Amino acid sequence: MWITALRYDDEYRREDGRWRFADRMLSVFYYLRPEDYVAKFGDVMRNLTYERPYAASIPEALESYRAYYEAHPSRV
Repeated sequence: MWITALRYDDEYRREDGRWRFADRMLSVFYYLRPEDYVAKFGDVMRNLTYERPYAASIPEALESYRAYYEAHPSRV
């Protein structure tokens, strides 16, 4: 079993009077097994979707997250 938290950023367009997806960006907060949750949660490499771990997309990639921790380095 796997657990995940993710976010979709969707863009839509109106076509022939109907709304359709124009683009979808998937951002992963974590993707891991429940038994790895505590050990991996503080690790940016908590996207275990593939054979080797990948860095999580959020929140580390968010400008507001980076700005906060640049202003408060002792909280990292």
